[in-house]
Amino acid sequence: MKRKLMFMSMLFATVLCAQAQYVTSGRVFDQYGNPVSGAKVLGKGTSRSVTTGIDGSFSLETTKPIKKVEVSYMDKQKKTQSVSSKEDYTIVTLKDPSWWTKKPDRYQWFVSAESAFLGGNQKCVPLGLMVGYVKQFGGYVRGIFSGMPKTDGEIEYDHGFFTGEKKDGYMAVTAGGIVRLGIPLYLYVGAGYHNRTIALEHANKKWYRKNGFEHSHYGSYKGLAIDGGLIFNPGPIMINVGVTGYNRLSFHLGVGYKF
Repeated sequence: MKRKLMFMSMLFATVLCAQAQYVTSGRVFDQYGNPVSGAKVLGKGTSRSVTTGIDGSFSLETTKPIKKVEVSYMDKQKKTQSVSSKEDYTIVTLKDPSWWTKKPDRYQWFVSAESAFLGGNQKCVPLGLMVGYVKQFGGYVRGIFSGMPKTDGEIEYDHGFFTGEKKDGYMAVTAGGIVRLGIPLYLYVGAGYHNRTIALEHANKKWYRKNGFEHSHYGSYKGLAIDGGLIFNPGPIMINVGVTGYNRLSFHLGVGYKF
């Protein structure tokens, strides 16, 4: 019985040695020259992988020669490197991801200063804030306001005598969702309420709300607002452009900070 066990042990050891015929060794460093401990080293085309030691070294045993190793570690850029058959040692350098390719690892809040461009000889300059949070997905709330003129009623543009003086105001409150498009570019879509009032001065010194649906493209409007646009995120800075509206569109521009 002992002879059989000894024979089986020797046979098993022989098989293991026969299977592990090729050894690929090396070290892994970061871009600053520091050894990377705990990096995963995979032999491409095999299922064999090892983890680097405290000094960044690794030794990968395979049953067939490998031409490439794939090295990955946490938030470093994954790297695939060729293995030279003439060299016994492979040096792999892992780089930090650039801001363009780095994926967000946590939810972050952001605040952005906003302004709106309404068209139609715009006199007011609506200003506001966009506040939200984002990772792969997120959400936001935005409010943009300017002083709303008081009016004494509503009248169509071509009725009566007007002095030519004009004043207007705007407000929009919207909220919605955000999704990351794979690079530092986000799409946001939402809905809410918007109101633009354009007032004209009559010869009687009263101000009337301009009804522009039938007679002018730049008339007053209020009601449902559909919100949409893009957020560009170079580092902590966020720049967004988009449109809000339904029966009339306003264009928005914002610059903010993510923290």
